[in-house]
Amino acid sequence: MDIKILVAAHKKYWMPADDVYMPLQVGAEGKEPLGYTPDNTGDNISSKNSNYCELTGLYWAW
Repeated sequence: MDIKILVAAHKKYWMPADDVYMPLQVGAEGKEPLGYTPDNTGDNISSKNSNYCELTGLYWAW
């Protein structure tokens, strides 16, 4: 089983080195890339981040 723990972030911060953690840039639509997986790929609501905050990342993961 491949398990990932998503770590929602909107700015650069220290991230654990373990591969089980997956940094996810929430609200990535129209923002400068942080080097994390953005939540504005595939089926997403990243542009609604100002209304839904980290839930845009949860929607992306779902």
